[in-house]
Amino acid sequence: MGGDLGPRITLPATHCLAKQYPEIVFSLFGDHRAIQGYFGASTPDNIIIVDAPATIAMDESPAAALRHKRNSSMGLALKSVADGEAVACVSAGNTGALVALGCHYIGTVDGVDRPAIGKQIPTANGNTTYMLDLGANVGCSSEQLIQFARLGAGLLHSQSASALPSVSLLNIGVESNKGIEVIRTAASELKQYQRFDYAGFIEGDSIYNGDTNVIVCDGFIGNIALKTSEGLARFLKHSIKTHYQQSLYGRCLGFLSKTLWREWSEKMDPGRYNGASLLGLNAVVVKSHGGVGATEFSQAIRTAITLAKQQSRSTLAERFAYYSR
Repeated sequence: MGGDLGPRITLPATHCLAKQYPEIVFSLFGDHRAIQGYFGASTPDNIIIVDAPATIAMDESPAAALRHKRNSSMGLALKSVADGEAVACVSAGNTGALVALGCHYIGTVDGVDRPAIGKQIPTANGNTTYMLDLGANVGCSSEQLIQFARLGAGLLHSQSASALPSVSLLNIGVESNKGIEVIRTAASELKQYQRFDYAGFIEGDSIYNGDTNVIVCDGFIGNIALKTSEGLARFLKHSIKTHYQQSLYGRCLGFLSKTLWREWSEKMDPGRYNGASLLGLNAVVVKSHGGVGATEFSQAIRTAITLAKQQSRSTLAERFAYYSR
């Protein structure tokens, strides 16, 4: 029930998907009276309401959430996954708290220090590309970057027949001597991995080319790159729409190209790709942007449904182990 708008977004999204997926049971964790008040007497049969007495503020520290908010909606939702009562958890709440509570209740795959936020990004050539970490870990060691590469490759493997994904490290240049020591050390190690097609460094202007399957970076860099890209996409959409409306010629041109504009607009919409997986946990946990609408939050739930059908606790560990040296 978290996020900037909370139940105003999460409840309509879940209600809609409960109708689309009658075979799936959706458990909603939060204030029972508020949730029941939204549904009234027409709560779908496949929606279960679980009362959660506490909430985690968006600015609350992960340590405080772990110590004092285990009975929060987020904590109880993650515990239900850990106990086998649910197969996936979706949250638009506090990212740090989600990572901390996820590690506490669900735990990480053997060999993974910390989970990473990873998601598929749009590409110019249509190839599948995943990028991680997008905000779970501000600073990372070389070993953690290598773990992220293995996690990304495992996620790709679960969705594609390709067993030799290409992996790149996001850096300030493509030359081997560029970047900080942590990145250069990770690059040196990744070159030794025979089950990777290590493609070297990649710069920010090549993120969306689709030339590599997995782009690895720490969460500080990844989150800035992601938010900058999303802001640019919204700016371009607004600018083009405004330009069309400024003159009769522009309005005519907009009318004639409305099909092309609609397709481009949908492809560039950040909400279409909402929902990033916390890779490295022993179960499916999906993080939604906090400020999205119901349509975008629905996409995060769909992402969780897709991942839950593709993954299990054993296959997550198996795929990570497969992409060793």
